[in-house]
Amino acid sequence: MDRAIIRRELTARDIIRALYLLKYAYLFALYELKSHAKMVRIILSRRPAINPQIVKLYVQPRSDYGIAILASSITNTPGTVTVHVDKARGLVYIHWIEATSNDPSVVEREVVAGLNELAAKIFG
Repeated sequence: MDRAIIRRELTARDIIRALYLLKYAYLFALYELKSHAKMVRIILSRRPAINPQIVKLYVQPRSDYGIAILASSITNTPGTVTVHVDKARGLVYIHWIEATSNDPSVVEREVVAGLNELAAKIFG
């Protein structure tokens, strides 16, 4: 019985992608902790300063896997939910509970930071 997951020779590019994936997991864990802390502050606040908005984000990955990991990471982070993916235009629409701007460059910096670029490097 053949139990191989990958049926081709591994290349240096595959190893580099694996390293990017480890970096992605590390950054995602940090963003998770930061977002949980923000949500606790909002929940325990007497007068929470929230500003819910639907914002757009230009995604760098073009593959289904790259877009899926980025959209899932956004949804799994407290305070943000991916509501629509427009693959043809390279856009993801996000509901952000504590929006500071609707400018896509600000959204990228504050919501996904380096994850967008890393997802593109891992999955293309």
